[in-house]
Amino acid sequence: MRAGQDGPVAQAAKIVRDATEVDWSRDPLTEYEAEVRRTWLVQQMEGGPFGRMAIADLSFGLDECGTDLQEALDGLFMLAEVRAARQQRRSLRLARDTVNHAQPRT
Repeated sequence: MRAGQDGPVAQAAKIVRDATEVDWSRDPLTEYEAEVRRTWLVQQMEGGPFGRMAIADLSFGLDECGTDLQEALDGLFMLAEVRAARQQRRSLRLARDTVNHAQPRT
């Protein structure tokens, strides 16, 4: 069994540390951390509103965030804007329909 930084215990400790110590306030330090973060972000985006809320919740309280998290947040804001605009169009259409149906026909 080899001791030091290249031994199996050190390698195992690095894997566990990389997997559990994700610091979202900075960009990933390793490709492994980057992959873990990418995978988590994709899973949350595909998880519906609660998953997307987890991304937003993660960013609360962070003064700075990594590029990957910022890009995910930008995507969430864009999605929210599109949905808000769609809802506004629907509600205006409903208001017009209500007014049009209430008008006396001559």
